[in-house]
Amino acid sequence: MKHLKFSHLFAAFAFVAVLSLAGCKPVTEEVIKEVEVTKETTVEKEKKVIIRPLLSDDAVVATWSATYEKYEIGTNTFKSFFPGTSEGSWDESYTGNTLCVRYTSATSGYIYMKYTKALCATHSDFDHYIYTYDTDAPDVGKWYAIAFKDLNTSVTPNTIKLSGAAGAVTSTATLDEAIDTFTIENGYFDYFSDLVKE
Repeated sequence: MKHLKFSHLFAAFAFVAVLSLAGCKPVTEEVIKEVEVTKETTVEKEKKVIIRPLLSDDAVVATWSATYEKYEIGTNTFKSFFPGTSEGSWDESYTGNTLCVRYTSATSGYIYMKYTKALCATHSDFDHYIYTYDTDAPDVGKWYAIAFKDLNTSVTPNTIKLSGAAGAVTSTATLDEAIDTFTIENGYFDYFSDLVKE
């Protein structure tokens, strides 16, 4: 009987050991943590691009505003606002989640997100369109990018320049496509807003 108890105990320990070695991690649709993408450029043969989730100590994680625009950048959510109808109020425009960042320098880079609310054009009478931001817009669930530069944490309040991607492509199916498509070099970030941290 003692021999039988020992063999059951040994089998249980062996099973736990196999599970821990296998690293039983949940499978997700897209893994963002420390993604390394190799790009070819004319200047250098290989360029390593590091994409990682935003962390609470990343200086871009904040609420940034100017007279006519406001952005809330969290570790996993992004919200854009425009002035509301009543004084001092803001209305939400496009939003996103699954945020990750790519730094191109200490003060600049790109934030990638999946749309949770995006611009939607609805056809109305007389061949006019009504533009609203909806959770069922065609771009929702797809990838988008915001570029930032001139992040300055040595002044109070902190300052930054932000630009949402604007061009022929409004979203991409994958993160890799967003990295390739939404770049300053491709002309997607022509206008940067000057913003201060709230």
